[in-house]
Amino acid sequence: MKTREEQKRETHQRILQSAYQEFCNGGIQSFRAADVAKAAEVSHGAVFAHFRTQDELVVEMIETYTKEMAIQTHLSSANGTSVRAVMEAQMEAMRKYEMFYARLLRDTENLPPAARAAWVAVQSAISFHLCPALEHGMQAGTIKKAPVSLHFNAWMGLVSYYLLNARLFAPEGHVLERYGDTLIDHYLLLICVALNNEDKEKEDHYDCL
Repeated sequence: MKTREEQKRETHQRILQSAYQEFCNGGIQSFRAADVAKAAEVSHGAVFAHFRTQDELVVEMIETYTKEMAIQTHLSSANGTSVRAVMEAQMEAMRKYEMFYARLLRDTENLPPAARAAWVAVQSAISFHLCPALEHGMQAGTIKKAPVSLHFNAWMGLVSYYLLNARLFAPEGHVLERYGDTLIDHYLLLICVALNNEDKEKEDHYDCL
């Protein structure tokens, strides 16, 4: 038989999971504690027994799932050395959290300040692995010279554009599942140094190809 404390932890987690789904489905503008309570199969009052305010619920939910996404990004990217390998690993993490990531993009300015800070942590996790790979490529002469921040922002901007216009690009499915590999290929074509005939003989040494 579960203890009272175990039951409390399970209820807390169920509320967070329901809040996550409600946020993914409708974003912050339609987020209501009453809907979370119904989805979690608890009373409205039970939500506020665990969270003092709706904003507190939103903040903890976003902090919890951005942390999960950041951890997944670190784990997926840990063994990547080339730009392509790191991007493919990170795309795997973004696909898993696509709806959540897309909602964060749309709703960042309307989130409580603490939740916005958690969103920045996800960007930092992506940058932590991708920027060193980009710098290595520029030093090796395989990637065009540019401030690494511009290369990074160009990639994030490309992904964000497709996510923010998901209904246009993939109205019946997930946009990153459909276009993720294509976006990586296109981005690498933009940033990689063109190979001449002599270079093509050592193409396997080019970490961006």
